[in-house]
Amino acid sequence: MSIASGFISRHTISDPRNSRADLFSVIAKYSEKLTAGEGWPDGVDNLLKELGELLGVSRVWIFQIMKLTDTHIVQDYIFEWSAKPEYRQIGMSRFRMFTNRIGNDEYRNLLESRKRGEWQAVQASKLDSGFLKEDQIKQGIKSMLTVPLFIENQWWGTLGFDDCEREYDWGMEEISLLRIAATVISNAILNNKLKAKKEQFATLQSISDGSLWSLDLNSWHISITSGFLDIDQTPRQSDEFPLRDVLKMTHPEDRKFLLDSFRQGAKSGRYRIRYDTRIKAGEGQYRWVEVIGNAHFDTNGLPTLLAGIAIDIIDRKKEEEKLREAASVDPLTGVMNRRAFATRMEGLIREARDNSQPLSLLMIDIDHFKVVNDRWGHHVGDQVLIHMTAIINKMLRKKDFFARYGGEEFVVILPGVDKELSLQIGDRIRQSVAVSPCVLDEREVAFTISLGCASRNRNEDTSAKGLMLAADAALYQAKKNGRNQICC
Repeated sequence: MSIASGFISRHTISDPRNSRADLFSVIAKYSEKLTAGEGWPDGVDNLLKELGELLGVSRVWIFQIMKLTDTHIVQDYIFEWSAKPEYRQIGMSRFRMFTNRIGNDEYRNLLESRKRGEWQAVQASKLDSGFLKEDQIKQGIKSMLTVPLFIENQWWGTLGFDDCEREYDWGMEEISLLRIAATVISNAILNNKLKAKKEQFATLQSISDGSLWSLDLNSWHISITSGFLDIDQTPRQSDEFPLRDVLKMTHPEDRKFLLDSFRQGAKSGRYRIRYDTRIKAGEGQYRWVEVIGNAHFDTNGLPTLLAGIAIDIIDRKKEEEKLREAASVDPLTGVMNRRAFATRMEGLIREARDNSQPLSLLMIDIDHFKVVNDRWGHHVGDQVLIHMTAIINKMLRKKDFFARYGGEEFVVILPGVDKELSLQIGDRIRQSVAVSPCVLDEREVAFTISLGCASRNRNEDTSAKGLMLAADAALYQAKKNGRNQICC
């Protein structure tokens, strides 16, 4: 005998048994309670108990699928009611996160039937010899009914009824009502999952300041829960906008990448979104946000929704900026360091070449700086370095780039400045330093600087290295000529 299985709609209900009004009443009672979110998980235990007692079976149970592959299924025994202690199985090692190998057609067909949403009714004595009959006899089961549980269109687990005393012939009225009970349990499980997700998000929001978002791929409307992304500062439970309105609030530099991320997710359904972007929030200021999400699918496997969380990461960005500054700023003088100079020099040389613009470089060295350190001490030498950089900073434009190259050597990049003008700028810097001694505790420490200048003309293809070598050679010449001067 094969396993009886199928969908309720494919059978005619003609059960001559007594009325199942009590069964229907129990299901209706727990449907109201569990749908309202009351009594989880005790409500499920109580429902299984009342169903088992009304049906007169030995055991009612729920298996949850933890993992399903082509070769194995991993399940956990999560709920059980038993009529007698000897029928109790929950807690037994063989039913705790147990794995079954899908090694024969009988078991594979059984699982495929459940995946399709079909119920199965068996009487052990009428089964053909095989895996299932052996398993039923081993557990002392004479008859069994199983109904699959579905959560969000996926087979989530199985509701089962075992009778260890009778070979019970399940009627279609009973099966149809127990299918309803399975739906009630599925909805309770889903409600509990949603409740858990809400609690998780509330916790996450309390510690990270975040908002939930979802993008409908049919209307291309995006919904954002109230939170730090309140767009117009109007109190409400959720905000829904056309995607184009949200893109208008996104920083111009970030719009294309964010839109491309959404399009890729809509196109493939496999794309996982994780992107840092700047969005203008209710106060009108751009805020750094980490957008995380993935796709949700319909029954045909097509993506219909992108959804996730947007987390305020302004503190993280501030910390990242501090780390970047620490890696590129000279801690003593506050000007950029040699590493930052090398990167910026390459970029400005490239811009000058692309735009056919001149560019000049000044190399600066404090004259006899070793004497300052030897006479006054290194702490005074440090103050001289700070004093000199303050003087030079005041004389530069915003687009000029000033950096400490090493020790008492500094460099200044002058974009758009030719050789003649760079000589004038360099000499003004030299004169200002010469007449501005460093004053410490009513003590004046006078010092001078020497400068080397190198320039590229509009159409010259000078490299950053070539310009550095030329400026260094000019600086050497200035020192050789007696210091406190500029050579080019």
